[in-house]
Amino acid sequence: MFYNNIAWELYEKGDDLRTAEEVALKGIKIAKEEITQPKGKRPQLYSTAEWENARKRSAAMIIDTYGAILFKQNKFIEAEKAFTEAVQLNQKEEPEINERYAESLMANKKFDLARKELEEFFSKGVTTSKMKEMLKEAYLKTGGVENGFDAYFRKFEDAANEKIIAKLKKEIINVPAPQFTLTDLDGKNVSLSDFKGKVVIVDFWATWCGPCLSSFPGMKEAVEKYEATGKAKFLFVNTWENVENKKQNAADFIKKNNYPFHVLMDEKNEVVSAFKVSGIPTKFVIDGNGNIRFKSVGFSGNTSEMVEEIGVMIKMLQ
Repeated sequence: MFYNNIAWELYEKGDDLRTAEEVALKGIKIAKEEITQPKGKRPQLYSTAEWENARKRSAAMIIDTYGAILFKQNKFIEAEKAFTEAVQLNQKEEPEINERYAESLMANKKFDLARKELEEFFSKGVTTSKMKEMLKEAYLKTGGVENGFDAYFRKFEDAANEKIIAKLKKEIINVPAPQFTLTDLDGKNVSLSDFKGKVVIVDFWATWCGPCLSSFPGMKEAVEKYEATGKAKFLFVNTWENVENKKQNAADFIKKNNYPFHVLMDEKNEVVSAFKVSGIPTKFVIDGNGNIRFKSVGFSGNTSEMVEEIGVMIKMLQ
């Protein structure tokens, strides 16, 4: 991780890519040695296979960084080679790596392969928001027609949705939600009971929480996509803050990022305790009768999957 962090920082700055390459290559050498000859002991909570996969994922990260550095220098062939190795080591499970791999295929004009790989990524639900446009370009470059894309793409969306539904059916619960009344950023009292009959998504967050903030572009997309129907309501409960003026702190953050979120202030941390939250972000999806039906802790980094999951949850509860 040490070499990957340095190489990625140099990559983002973009002013010393040669050094970034060198750092990444040193990291790759160490990461590959760790796969075959690990220096540390297997963590007790890991099986042998899980530990090996964890080491492979670490190697995939630094190889992906190396590929990104090469790509930024327009070394597309070398970048593709690196990304190919990264997606294989990561078993095509990391959306961001999949995106960069597909982008390298497109840059090298391998449209048939790009289309095939992108189809697989969409069917499995391991994509980013940018990859739909890539697939459309690959589709058009390989004989597809503009007015046929939506129908073509729908079959991959349906396959991904079926996978999400199967997963959610195993996770669905039915527990009464704690009732609460909190003040929003405009000073108005807002109660959960105000939204009886609607599906309510309650998202506990804080301005210091990295995963919370990483999830917010996707949550913005979800709000804009699903709240407009009038059948769902999103409430962003700001909690566990350690600043003097908690309301101003939250308001400044929301204004700075132009998020269309309805923020409620849990200044005494009473509501987060009532919901027995142990870490943030934590989202609760509550049905129209006031019962918690889904709970989601953390953020995987897969924005498109999160948005689609929320949409499927809402649909399942209507």
